[in-house]
Amino acid sequence: MNILQENQSAISQASFLNEETKSRASGKATRFSALDIQRGMIMMMMAFSHGREYMGADSYSNYHMDASPAWKGDFWVDFFQQVGVSSIVAGGFFMMMGIGIYFLWHSRLKEGYHANEVWRYLLTRGAVMVTVQFTIMAFFETISSEHFYLYVGVLYALGICMMLAACCLRLLEAIKQTAWGRAHSAIDYWLPLMIGAGIIIINQLLVFQTQASDISPTLGKILLLLGGGYNIHGIHVDFDFMPLPWFPAVAFGLIIGKIISRRDARSIKLLQWIALALLASWFLLKTAYLQGIFSWGDYKLLVPGEHLDWRSYFCSSKYPPSLSYFLFAWGINLTGILLWLKLENRIGHIPFVLQPLKTFGQCALFFFICHWYLYYIISILLPAKLSSAGGLLGFWLIGLMLMYPACYFYRNFKMTKSKESLWRMF
Repeated sequence: MNILQENQSAISQASFLNEETKSRASGKATRFSALDIQRGMIMMMMAFSHGREYMGADSYSNYHMDASPAWKGDFWVDFFQQVGVSSIVAGGFFMMMGIGIYFLWHSRLKEGYHANEVWRYLLTRGAVMVTVQFTIMAFFETISSEHFYLYVGVLYALGICMMLAACCLRLLEAIKQTAWGRAHSAIDYWLPLMIGAGIIIINQLLVFQTQASDISPTLGKILLLLGGGYNIHGIHVDFDFMPLPWFPAVAFGLIIGKIISRRDARSIKLLQWIALALLASWFLLKTAYLQGIFSWGDYKLLVPGEHLDWRSYFCSSKYPPSLSYFLFAWGINLTGILLWLKLENRIGHIPFVLQPLKTFGQCALFFFICHWYLYYIISILLPAKLSSAGGLLGFWLIGLMLMYPACYFYRNFKMTKSKESLWRMF
């Protein structure tokens, strides 16, 4: 945890002043490799979980709201996936998207784009993600599933959240044009914070109400908060990711993006303390919840007589995401960003071994779409299903090795296109 202590050597003042000078000279915001590497790490861990779905072996997880926090699995790979993937990836990716949106917004403004142009671009990009969910990904779900169903997945939520974040930033630009906005520059922090905190509080109250009433939730609650699988006019619809419950992670990313953009050692020191505060808050909140002191912070219900142990700390509600889920995911991902920043600053460049992660992170949507098809095809070609830890590890690594050249080519290809090109949106 040295990265979270008084470690100002993590990023030197001179290094950041140099980057700031280059940024101002070029009129562009410097792209931090650490953000791409952490995003690539998220994509890589996600591939392990998704690829495993097509191995046919039984697996155990505990991240749905309707399951108690008691861990009942006995295979260490299941627990690794619970901690290293389910508890970190989705919350981190929404947060990373918020950081990326902030950087893109202000980079375009520095290059002379009008705020309305950037706003429309982000709305279009969000719409593209939603369209991909109900076309390319819907086609995949059709060919890979035994029965037809409609899957409302993560790209739908990411796309809507991108649109909401664009509207949030456009509102901030309008506020800052007023005398009050110019006098209160901290509004860049407070507006996303209030929106995110408000959504979390409202969601917690709605869950309490639903659990206390002991009746089926209304369609409005399903679409806005709970999600789940339902039969609608004979068609099974799986609402996996609802936009509003996940938007606090994007709003938090906007705040972190603002802090990182200051580009000095003081901002990195602040991020270290934020990461420490997030993980400490998660531990204290989760401890109080598991001890039955209060029920705020998670949506799961404690079941009398069930055994709770240290593994229960990692069994937070992901569908929909609870406050304890967010605190852990944000804290771990922010720590990852800080570690990559420290490493790059110490050795002066990105190590060769991390280049694949950086490449994955620079074309995340392309990776996301392709890895589903790739792992499914590999699973069909295998003579037998894999269930051992070694077999699953090999299956995962083979997929990543095949994904790297494809992502490398696509990244270089899209960089030859204009910034408004559809190719750049992937």
